[in-house]
Amino acid sequence: MTRLKVIAAILAVYGFFMLSGGIVADAFGLPPRAQVGMAVGGFLLLVSAFGLWRQRRWAAVLAVVSLLTISGVVYYNDYLTDGTGQVHWPSHLIRGLVGLVLIVLILRGWRVLK
Repeated sequence: MTRLKVIAAILAVYGFFMLSGGIVADAFGLPPRAQVGMAVGGFLLLVSAFGLWRQRRWAAVLAVVSLLTISGVVYYNDYLTDGTGQVHWPSHLIRGLVGLVLIVLILRGWRVLK
C-alpha cells in the first residue's frame, strides 16, 4: 500500500469523525456555525480521502484546505464557547501538528498525483 493510500485512510477516518461530530454537536450545545463548519470540513475530508486514494491532484489541494478549515473552525468554536476568552492551547497545537504532518506527507507525494 502506498503512502498516499495510508494518508487517504487516515483522512477518511478523521473526516468521518468530524462529519458525525458536526451532526450530533447540537446535543452538546455548540453554536450552529460551528456545527456546520465541522460537518462541512468532515465531508470535504471524506471527499479528499476518496480522491487521494485514486491519486488525484485536486484531492491534495482539497485535503490541505479542509485541514486548515477544520483547525480554524475548532479554534473559533473554542473561542466562542469559552466565556473567559481563554483557549485550550494544547489541543489546538496537537491538532495543528497532526494536520501539518499530514499536509507535508501529502505534498511529498505530489509528483505521484495525476
